[in-house]
Amino acid sequence: MMKCYKIGKNEIIFIIMLFIIISILVSSYFIIPQLAKAETAESMGQFGDQFGVVNALFSGLAFAGLIYTILLQKDELKAQREELSFTRDEIRGQKEELELQNSTLTLQRFETTFFNMLSQHNEMVRNQTYLPTSDNPLVGKEVIRYFVAKKKGFFGSESGLINVICTTITTNNISRDVDKLAQINVYYDKVYNKRPNFFGVYYRSLYRIFVFIDNSKIDNKEMYSDIIRSQLSDDEITMLLVNGLAEKGQKFKKYIEQYALLDNLSGRDDISAIKSLYLPSAYGE
Repeated sequence: MMKCYKIGKNEIIFIIMLFIIISILVSSYFIIPQLAKAETAESMGQFGDQFGVVNALFSGLAFAGLIYTILLQKDELKAQREELSFTRDEIRGQKEELELQNSTLTLQRFETTFFNMLSQHNEMVRNQTYLPTSDNPLVGKEVIRYFVAKKKGFFGSESGLINVICTTITTNNISRDVDKLAQINVYYDKVYNKRPNFFGVYYRSLYRIFVFIDNSKIDNKEMYSDIIRSQLSDDEITMLLVNGLAEKGQKFKKYIEQYALLDNLSGRDDISAIKSLYLPSAYGE
């Protein structure tokens, strides 16, 4: 099937002008010879005037041709502007697509590294052992529970780390924050020095994960910190509370407050003696 060709506005103008020129030339072919046959001065004058009319007409046609050229240039400029506009839109779309791809790749790289670091940390914890007695070996998170929980542990019957610290502060009426921190540091060092290889690696590993999250160019960093916090036992969080206040864990303190890592402890009464040493944000308040 043959396609119909659509004639544009400029082509119609050109056809009309061409028709006028041809009509004038054809008419002149018949009129001018007739005038030239006349012998009177009046006829000859008319013959000369005919050339003036033709000249004026051709001048008008030339002007019309100039206008037609301007119209063509106007359409060309309009087409160029539209093409430039389309090009700008296409470039903008490509830029947005590249930015989206870069964001996706950045997130993928972050998550791959994040979950690898978290997996290595958990594996390190699972492989830890401690032998308080030859008949009772402790493995993984049981090591932390031994020092922290309200059960028979390093500090004796029913006196875990938090109990000893808070009881000492309350019994001695210690009110200044600096004195509370000094007491915390004394008891924390006793625990830390019993298993320095474990606690040193444990907190350095956990700290590096939060540094990685904080320095990454991603949105919703709290979601990833919540993933870590959801895997920490209450004993680990309690130990983290003490670690962040001890001299060895001062760098960790800002991440504890920034990412509400003590949220699970917000309702506990047994930490009231030292709770105010952290900003309310540490408890999700």
